[in-house]
Amino acid sequence: MKRRSFTLIELVIVIIIIGVLATLGLTHYFGYRERALDREAQSNLLLINAAERIARMESNDNFYVTPATQVPPLPPTNAGINTLLRMSLPVGTVANPANWNYTLTRSTVPNDFCAQATRNGSDGRSFHLHAVPTIVQCVCGAC
Repeated sequence: MKRRSFTLIELVIVIIIIGVLATLGLTHYFGYRERALDREAQSNLLLINAAERIARMESNDNFYVTPATQVPPLPPTNAGINTLLRMSLPVGTVANPANWNYTLTRSTVPNDFCAQATRNGSDGRSFHLHAVPTIVQCVCGAC
């Protein structure tokens, strides 16, 4: 009685097909992951905008606030924005940094601010938002 088994060529072809499918799956996975991270940054920018509007309504001078305008000045980092606007942006650590670095500055236009999210690592893409909530992907450092 003869035993039937797979030949070496058949096994190699199956391994190659599995490798091609895994490669296609991983490239799509990383693309979806980056798009999800972009949506995270855009959502956080809208939250910063809402927090700025609340802070403006609560203040007596009716101006937007930034970490640099505080006495003493707060660091222009995620932690400084969290303290200033009572938010909870991801801070991260040295070993495990946050996905996005957020900055909040006063704009050159009177009574305006600029919130910017810059990708930590990866390709360094960024988004910015002004008091009128329109999120723009920027490569020029517009803020």
